[in-house]
Amino acid sequence: MNNKYTYSILRYSHSAFLGESLNVGLLVYFNEQKRFYFKYSGKLSRLKAIYSNVPEKSLKNYLREINSKVELLNKKIDEIFHTEIDNSFDLFISNYFLPFDGSSLQFEKSIKSFQYHKKDEDIVSYLIKSYIYESSESKVDKEYEIGKRFYQYVKNHVKEVDKSNKPNFFRDYKVKNTTGAEFNFKYAWQNGSLNLIKPLNFDLSEQRSIARKAHENYGLFVDLESVASKENFRYDLLLGRPTKKELFKEYDHSIKLLEKIDRIQLIEESKIIDYTQKLITSISE
Repeated sequence: MNNKYTYSILRYSHSAFLGESLNVGLLVYFNEQKRFYFKYSGKLSRLKAIYSNVPEKSLKNYLREINSKVELLNKKIDEIFHTEIDNSFDLFISNYFLPFDGSSLQFEKSIKSFQYHKKDEDIVSYLIKSYIYESSESKVDKEYEIGKRFYQYVKNHVKEVDKSNKPNFFRDYKVKNTTGAEFNFKYAWQNGSLNLIKPLNFDLSEQRSIARKAHENYGLFVDLESVASKENFRYDLLLGRPTKKELFKEYDHSIKLLEKIDRIQLIEESKIIDYTQKLITSISE
């Protein structure tokens, strides 16, 4: 008879509004052995590379706290605990590890499966490889990749802050609106106007996620309108297209919305090389 196991993916959601998230941990319970395994990424470099304001210290504390609870439970799991787990693994997680609420760190709905005579360690290893290190579920990774690709093209041709007496290129450029709220742009380059670069990934899972992302960014640029005029800002958005055909219509609609903003240029992935060549030529003049 095959033994059962249950697992749940721990995800960090930087923006619930956009429906974007990254897998950061894995909780597995093996019924026969009555034992938990909790594995998580000790380094949060992926999150920090994508978002400029990740609460790294708080997240690490949460992860360590969950790990401590797992170690404690493994020492005293009795039939009462086991019955609770068997009745509702998700409710058990909420009661003993991390409550279901609107916070950025949440466990996904659990999945039950069978071991088919495989060792516990082999199953955990497979799940980690599938969901933590090689997951294709985290669509937001593409935003990071778009920005990284752009930077690789231009890094040897620009004069960066702290690397030149006459810099013309900035990373993580901060802009404040009229009330003092701060917003981050991944890159910026100077040649007459200051061109603020922002990768935007629209390769999302649902129509509403694409619409929300377009509306959020449209609102941002409207909010910064007076600042952009005063400081002579321009916006260069590096766009990731959807891969699902059924989302093309919503994507086209979102593009038309963003095009209504003054001082904006939209660059799709296939045009990034052309854009960087123009940038390098412009900076060199």
